[in-house]
Amino acid sequence: MEEENSRGGGDGELGQDGGKKGDGFCDKNEQVISEFEEHMTNEEVLENYKFLYTKWMELIVVYTKVDAERNKLEIENEKLRKLGVDQDQEIHHLRAQVNALNKGLKMMNSSTYILEEILGVGKDTGDSTGIGFHKGKLFKPKEDI
Repeated sequence: MEEENSRGGGDGELGQDGGKKGDGFCDKNEQVISEFEEHMTNEEVLENYKFLYTKWMELIVVYTKVDAERNKLEIENEKLRKLGVDQDQEIHHLRAQVNALNKGLKMMNSSTYILEEILGVGKDTGDSTGIGFHKGKLFKPKEDI
């Protein structure tokens, strides 16, 4: 009975192969395992155990290496995500600078056009006509008394 429980016996329980007991496949598989165990000597069991143990240790080493590599890749992935966010912020900042420079350039171009127009008219430096002053009424600073 204990051997049946260790193999997952009982209604609806799983056998050694993961199948349900009583489904035919599991019953046949357990029969083969029982016959195999009956014909093995202790030396053969010990030899198989050592072989399986060696393979298990090799799997542990491989798993450890794979796990370490996965951790490295996760860290690198996180760094790249942060770098992408930083680059997005830098792009946003640079676009704002470009927009500000374009605005300044448009204003400077507008001022340059007005300045060229004034110089093209040929007015003297002290002539303020055209900005609200009449000719002949030039600005004269008051003298200190």
